[in-house]
Amino acid sequence: MDCKQQTFGIYNKLAGVRSELDGMSKEWENEMQGYSYFSDDQISRTFRWLFNLYKIDFIYSSKITGCREISPTRSWTKQFITDVLIEYKFVDIEDGSFVEWTACWSWNDTGDKWVYKAITGAVKYIFMKMFQISTGDDPEKDIVKDRKPKEEKQPKNETKKDPLAFDDSKYLVSFKI
Repeated sequence: MDCKQQTFGIYNKLAGVRSELDGMSKEWENEMQGYSYFSDDQISRTFRWLFNLYKIDFIYSSKITGCREISPTRSWTKQFITDVLIEYKFVDIEDGSFVEWTACWSWNDTGDKWVYKAITGAVKYIFMKMFQISTGDDPEKDIVKDRKPKEEKQPKNETKKDPLAFDDSKYLVSFKI
């Protein structure tokens, strides 16, 4: 069996899974951060059923490639960014054909679950993009609400200062003890 024939089965099955999916609604809301999301359970239930129907296995391994502390939140809680590398494979369990890819993902979190969230986020993103799942939202869209143009401030009648003169008033700090 040549290479083209060997992978043809899995491509057909992946296309079949894609044809079963129209769009999905995000079931959960992160009230703290103000966004909706798919739960791991929601994604798992959907794809477990479809992969069983089309006789596909999804196999992946994850590797943490970095973890670093970043600036704290407004409430001074520590937060970390975790970078993961996901190697994944879709296998046709009837004929053994497969396709495999690699994906990188980063996730920031303040709690003890940042590794889990990075890996879970990567796998959910793989499914979202691989199967072209429409969510009906656009996370990159800027929300514009009655935005008025900024008024230009009129300069006050001040005496002209030498632009090269050092103004140390900007650098003075006072402390109350």
